Amino acid sequence: MPKRILLLAALTLLVGLFTRAFAQDAVAPMPNPDSTITRAGAVAYVINADATNLPRVEWYAKHMPPIALFKDVDQSQWYAPYLEVAFEQGLITAPSDDLFHPGEPINEAETIALVTRYKEIEDP
Repeated sequence: MPKRILLLAALTLLVGLFTRAFAQDAVAPMPNPDSTITRAGAVAYVINADATNLPRVEWYAKHMPPIALFKDVDQSQWYAPYLEVAFEQGLITAPSDDLFHPGEPINEAETIALVTRYKEIEDP
């Protein structure tokens, strides 16, 4: 149960960062424009929230498939094993254009989808 509370707190913080709920002034922009998280970083963060995923991430790090899930993902990048695990678990899906855009900031709708899918996996 404590793991779920920690995960919920972490996901709340993640959503808060993107909705600017924790900004000093809800109307003003966040003080640091570099305080965003990329789509790849968000997926890795969610995967790391559950320690039972670590062996699978490590396995993929050593056994990356020769063909990437997405056209714009380099299989040698640090985040590639996390994307493999997230895809395997159904946290992320392949869009129609087969692009993931790993370096782009994640938006609010994507964050909500990621959290919702994770919750569905944890609480079937």
